Amino acid sequence: MDVLVRSFDEAQAERLWRHLIERRLIVADTPRHVPQVAFEVGSRFFDMAFRRSPDGDDITIDEERRMLTASFRTYAPETD
Repeated sequence: MDVLVRSFDEAQAERLWRHLIERRLIVADTPRHVPQVAFEVGSRFFDMAFRRSPDGDDITIDEERRMLTASFRTYAPETD
């Protein structure tokens, strides 16, 4: 992976991590590595989706959304 692309992804993952914590969608002690993994997984899903269709395969993109949502929910604050 290109260094510039990796730096961009890492910066975006950091922004996502901060955003989710500020919005209280994940707990503050969620490892910073979690959104980095999400970016890597998301990137692979998009590769697959656009390999299947020039417009992006909706089924693959929906599966990506489900998988990433489920992952982030494991870091959500407990509700009373």
